[in-house]
Amino acid sequence: VGGLGCPLVYTGYVSRTAPPSRLDAATEAPGVVVSAGGGRFAQELRGLAIAAAPLWREAAGLETTVVAGPLLESAEWELLEDQGARVPGLRILRSVPDLRPLLARAAASVSQCGYNTFVELQQFGVPSVVVPFAVPGEDEQSRRAERAHELGRLHHLPLDGATPERLAEAVFAAMRRGRVEPMRGDGALAAAARLRELAG
Repeated sequence: VGGLGCPLVYTGYVSRTAPPSRLDAATEAPGVVVSAGGGRFAQELRGLAIAAAPLWREAAGLETTVVAGPLLESAEWELLEDQGARVPGLRILRSVPDLRPLLARAAASVSQCGYNTFVELQQFGVPSVVVPFAVPGEDEQSRRAERAHELGRLHHLPLDGATPERLAEAVFAAMRRGRVEPMRGDGALAAAARLRELAG
């Protein structure tokens, strides 16, 4: 007896965000936005970005905004805030209610490669450098970053061997490549429409 057929339909990325056109994504403001989701596992990324901030400020006049993340421990936040106060052109925020307006206007983004941030970056097409979170047995972000890098969607800089200089070079390379074609994030709506078709 043959098995039941199981059709597979790709409906696209599922995003919690509005389409970029509603956020005036074409309006740019000079600056690098550094973010890492909740912020709990991003100490090395933030350290690299803070050390690289003077490099891209000196070379290209780029200011830097670091969004630390709401899950960052209070003690770490205090150290980060103190560190940031000593770096010209650097603004450090504990968290923001909505990262989308910052990404829409950023000259470049530096982040890890979690699903939600990745999809938002693809929606806006902002020049992006990702430094994935990776530990033994946890390679989801790295695999996503490698494939997107191969497709020319972003610049992948593995944490192993990363330096402030390499991060700055990656940011400049991403900016030279420019914005990529925005991708849709309405996979949930497309999936619902497809289910209605199948049920009809």
